[in-house]
Amino acid sequence: MRRGLKVVAWVTTFAAAATLGAVVAAHSNPFPPGVEDPGVRSIPTETPSASPTVAASQSWALSFRSDTAHELFVGGSCTTHWRGHVVFTVDQQEHMHGTGQVEIVGSLACDFPNVQVQVRRIHLDLQGQRFGARFLFRIAERGRVPVGARDYGGFTNTLLRRPLKVAVGGGATTIRLERGDETGRGRFVSTTRFGVRCSAGCA
Repeated sequence: MRRGLKVVAWVTTFAAAATLGAVVAAHSNPFPPGVEDPGVRSIPTETPSASPTVAASQSWALSFRSDTAHELFVGGSCTTHWRGHVVFTVDQQEHMHGTGQVEIVGSLACDFPNVQVQVRRIHLDLQGQRFGARFLFRIAERGRVPVGARDYGGFTNTLLRRPLKVAVGGGATTIRLERGDETGRGRFVSTTRFGVRCSAGCA
C-alpha cells in the first residue's frame, strides 16, 4: 500500500509542475526588450490602386456611291453603279476595323452583248488607321453573291485592296481611280463619293 501511495504522490507532483510551467511560459517574453520575436511579423497592407479608365471605342459609318466602267480601247464599255455601307470602330490606338457590303444599283450595262453573270453583292472587310482629320484604309472582299460571279465593271478592279483616304469632317470625299486591265487592251475606271459620320463615342 505504501508503495502505491508513493507512486500516486509522485505523479501528482509532476503534473502540478508541468501545469505551472505552461502557465509561466504563456505569460513570459523570452526575448529581452528591443529584440523582436522572429515569429511575429507585421503584414503591410496595400491600398489597391484604381484601374485606369479605358475609353470606349468610337463607332463610325462609312457610306459611298461608286460609278465604274471597264473601257475597251477597241471601243465600247461595260458600266456598273454601286452603293455601299461599312460600320467600323476606331480604338484608342486609332486603328480602324469594320465590316459591311456593297450592292449593284440597277444592272450591268454593256455596249455589246454580254451573257456572263455579273456579281450583285460583295461583303467587305475594312482595316485602317486614323491620322488626325483623315482616315486611311483598305476595303477587301470576304464574299460575293452570286458565288463565282465576276464584276464586269470597275468596282472590284479599282477600289478593293487599294489605299483610300477620306476626310473625317468637312463633307464628302470623291476619289477617282483607274488601272489597266489584264489584257492590256482596256482600263478600269471608277468615281466614288465617300461620306463618314460618327454614331457613338465621339462626344
